[in-house]
Amino acid sequence: MNYPWFKDKRPWQREIKRLLANGFKMEVESLITKQRVVAVLGPVGSRMTAAAARSAGRAAVPLLSFSASEDVTNTGEQVFRFLQDI
Repeated sequence: MNYPWFKDKRPWQREIKRLLANGFKMEVESLITKQRVVAVLGPVGSRMTAAAARSAGRAAVPLLSFSASEDVTNTGEQVFRFLQDI
């Protein structure tokens, strides 16, 4: 994890690492269970997509990622990628 704008802020780096590992996954699970969404749009980053894809896959909810990485679609059958060339 290399975010130059947080270089001197170690507590923030730990928090970002924790969120990347668990935070978005928990948000997706909340959307699926509490809000009963039929699909998830986002996230942008491949790490967050991988975490979200596991939760969405267990609930059989399609996930549309805006990640530039083509590998995100390998994280589950219901994971799709939308990237528009500019």
